[in-house]
Formats: sequence, structure tokens, C-alpha cells
Amino acid sequence: KAGKTQKGSEAVLSHTGALAGSAEIYSAAFKQGGIIEAKSSEEIFDFSKALANQPVMKNNKIAVVTDGGGFGIVATDAAIKCGLELPKLTDESIKELKNFLPKYAITKNPIDLTGDATVERYQKALEITLKDKNIDGVACIALMQIPTLTDEIVDVLRDCKVFGKPIVVCSGGGQYILERNRKLEAYGIPVYPTPERAVKALSILYEYG
Repeated sequence: KAGKTQKGSEAVLSHTGALAGSAEIYSAAFKQGGIIEAKSSEEIFDFSKALANQPVMKNNKIAVVTDGGGFGIVATDAAIKCGLELPKLTDESIKELKNFLPKYAITKNPIDLTGDATVERYQKALEITLKDKNIDGVACIALMQIPTLTDEIVDVLRDCKVFGKPIVVCSGGGQYILERNRKLEAYGIPVYPTPERAVKALSILYEYG
């Protein structure tokens, strides 16, 4: 909905006066009709990408799996602001994670695989997390620039679709990263350059569900 500000409304009137209207009315009508309202051009693409390729969430409990602790915390803050929760995994899941993760990794949600994460570490952690009964969706932050992470991470993330739970990926960087992101999106895994955008897209799957 364009023309939400006074100046924007004036511009709308000069072009398509018959279509002008209160932004509040539009928002209320969208909500009553079960329509997700994107607040920006960026959001309309971000939301569409998630809704087109991932199942909806019936509950708001997510896990963040990351190889960068700072981004994991940013994602956690964003999730709370979006009305999502980061519950504790089951005791069994935590035990399974501790069986193969190094002692310096964090098994508390957000799960930090740390900066020397490998493809195998991601594969096992994502499988355990997606199978956990306390988790309804996953935001995976994969900083693919780290030397321990090979191209096989793309296949691992692609195969996460078999668990039937939504997964979004945060992966930012230059040409090397963009090539891998394009492969992921070709497989139907939505990728976002920042944790905030990834988590917001996941929250829309809950809102729509």
C-alpha cells in the first residue's frame, strides 16, 4: 500500500485519486481477509519467497542454528521482536548434540556450531533439531566463507526439506557465496543476506499458518 505518509498521499491523489484511501483501512481489510501485508518492496519479495517454497508453521517455536555466535544473537533478538520463541530442545536432543559437538560449541538455543563448523556438524545438528518435537521451524545461519565448510553444505540444506518443517537460510557475502545461494534457492530453500530478514520471513510462515 503506497501513500501512507502525507506527502505520499498527496502524490497518490495527483495520479490515481479514485484508488486513494486510508492506510489503516487497507491494513484492517488485509488482516480480516487473511492477507499478509508487506510493509516494503523488500518484504514483498522476502515473504513471497518463503511462502512459495516452505510449509507454514502452526506454532511459533523455532531454533536458530549458526556458525557465527554474533549473528545467532541478532537472529534471536529479531525472532523475539517478531513474536517467535526459542524454546529449549528436549533433553534427548541436547544429549545427541553433545555427543558429537566440541565442548566449546553451544547446545542451548540458539545453537552455535562455532567458526570451525563442518558440513557433517551442520548435517547432524540440523537433523536433530528438525526432528525435535519442541521445534516447528529453523533459521539456519551458514557463513560459508569459513575454511572448514565445503560446497556440500548446499546439499545438506537442500535435504532438510524431507523433515517437513520450514527452514530459511541466512547467507551473505560476495560472488563465492552468491553462487551457492542461487543453488539453494533453485532447490526451494529461501536465502536472505541478514539474520533479521531470514527470521522475519520465518515469522510470516507462522502468521499465515
